[in-house]
Amino acid sequence: MAKDKEKQSDDKLVLTEWQKRNIEFLKKKKQQAEEEKKLKEKLLSDKKAQQQAQNASEAVELKTDEKTDSQEIESETTSKPKKPKKVRQPKEKSATQIAFQKSLPVLLGALLLMAVSIFMITPYSKKKEFSVRGNHQTNLDELIKASKVKTSDYWLTLLTSPGQYERPILRTIPWVKSVHLSYQFPNHFLFNVI
Repeated sequence: MAKDKEKQSDDKLVLTEWQKRNIEFLKKKKQQAEEEKKLKEKLLSDKKAQQQAQNASEAVELKTDEKTDSQEIESETTSKPKKPKKVRQPKEKSATQIAFQKSLPVLLGALLLMAVSIFMITPYSKKKEFSVRGNHQTNLDELIKASKVKTSDYWLTLLTSPGQYERPILRTIPWVKSVHLSYQFPNHFLFNVI
């Protein structure tokens, strides 16, 4: 039995290098945890002491205020005691909140681009409504044929280059002196004919 105990103590003494480093690491970790715990306790006790000192100073101020207030109360029967306002400290934002704030412009831009892309794919982007204002002798169908507007044209092309569609009208219809193609949201175009 004595031999077994000696063998066990020898086994404990013979440790690999890794095991030794691991034991040292665990000891350091334990010491750091204890130091952090002591530091937190110290900070907590300091906070409590500071709070008590503040409460004591407020109590002294209240006593002096009560003396002056008692004099004021004699002159004024209705007065309310003032409570000290607490100063709010801004909360610290977490890493996820900061990351979300930084990625928000990119996400909104991507969402807007996706919405425009989906709109341009749909048939609604090619749908156009026309009306005429001005010269009543001109017919809407004549103006559309003369302007060479195709049903496959996007309304965006009409919006960006109206001159391309105004010039053929001036050439083909003789009683039109000037024409201006204007846009009204969402897909309405107006021929102002003079």
